[in-house]
Amino acid sequence: MDPILGLFVVGILVAVILYRRRPFIPNVPRQWRSSHSVAAGLCRRLHRAVDTADRAVKRAHDHGVPVACLDGAVSDLQTCAAAIDQRLVVASELPLSARHRTLLVLRYRISDVEKAAQRVATMAAEAGRPDLEHLHTLVDGVNARLDDLERARRELREYGGTRP
Repeated sequence: MDPILGLFVVGILVAVILYRRRPFIPNVPRQWRSSHSVAAGLCRRLHRAVDTADRAVKRAHDHGVPVACLDGAVSDLQTCAAAIDQRLVVASELPLSARHRTLLVLRYRISDVEKAAQRVATMAAEAGRPDLEHLHTLVDGVNARLDDLERARRELREYGGTRP
C-alpha cells in the first residue's frame, strides 16, 4: 500500500508542475498569471472578457442556436486581444512615466474590447431566447381554430344534427 501511495503523491506533484508550466496566454510572461502588476491585471481582465464572449457563443452553438455571425466577432476579439497582449508586454518593460501613459491608453482599448465582448455575449444569449411574439401568434392561431370548431359544433346542434 505504501508504494502505491508514494506513486500517487508523485503523480499529483507532476500534474501540478505540468499545470503550472502550461502557458497562461501565448506570448505573455508566465508570471503574469499571479502578478499584481498593472499590465498583468489588464491582460487577465482582457482575456476574461474575450473568454466570456467565446463561452457564450459556444454555449449557443451547443444549444443549436444559429450564431455563426458571432463566431467571426469572437475571432476578431481574440485577434485584438493578441495585439493588445503584445503591447502590454512591451509597455511593461518601459520606464515608469512612459509605461504609465502607454498602459492608460491600453486600458481604454481594453475597455472597448470588454464592451464589444459583452455585446457578443448578450447577443449570443438573446439568440437562444424564444421569439415570444411568434409564440403569441401561434397561440392566437390555435385559439381561432378552436373558436371555429366550437362555432361549427354549435351550428350542427342548432340544425338538429347529432351531437359530435
